[in-house]
Amino acid sequence: MRTDLYVLGESLEDYLEEIMLATKELNKVRVTDIADRMGVKKSSVNSAMKKLVSEGYVNHEKYGDIGLTKQGEELAEQIYQRHKSLKLFLTEILNVNEKTAALNACTIEHYLNEETYRRFMYLYDFFQEEENSKHLLSQLREYIQEKSDLLKASRSTTTIKHLRIGETATIKGYALDTDPEYKSKLLRMGLIKNTKLKVVRVAPLGDPIEISINNYHIILRKEEAKCVEVELSDE
Repeated sequence: MRTDLYVLGESLEDYLEEIMLATKELNKVRVTDIADRMGVKKSSVNSAMKKLVSEGYVNHEKYGDIGLTKQGEELAEQIYQRHKSLKLFLTEILNVNEKTAALNACTIEHYLNEETYRRFMYLYDFFQEEENSKHLLSQLREYIQEKSDLLKASRSTTTIKHLRIGETATIKGYALDTDPEYKSKLLRMGLIKNTKLKVVRVAPLGDPIEISINNYHIILRKEEAKCVEVELSDE
């Protein structure tokens, strides 16, 4: 059972997971390897390594290789297994597409306590093992699809603030009450009419929101995101 949930937080747990995966693929893991794989600066990796070393999860000398301690290996494996099983639940039970499921699982894995996580897995096992499960699963998927279609129709035009992780949309304009300074700033950032965007991450409380647009990422505050009117589009 995982006893140190929330001790490290989402960012450091992501580093642990990535170090474990990199170790399986590479003979030696360096700061540059982790920075490239995670799309972050080397200074960010160095800062994270210092914290992980101090917590006893990583061995790392300056300019040297990065290695997990036994404690680090155990926690990294727990995180990775959570990610895989939650992604399976999202794709096989809720019929979420692969890309969205991977993004969602990466966030959810850090915040579910052990009991709630196990209940997700019990439900997954139920649909895998029960004799009548195929029929029930088919009914569930049809129900979800019907509700999703209705919701999508009602949300065809919305704002970035109300988009969910993995959703794509096209910018249609700005709300009439948008502060001119906000609008000027957002236009300079590339949030221009008819530009397509995708939601990459949303903080637990909905602020900030990270979007991908024109092959780069932008972080928006909730107050900024609600100014940009968008139209939902398919993947």
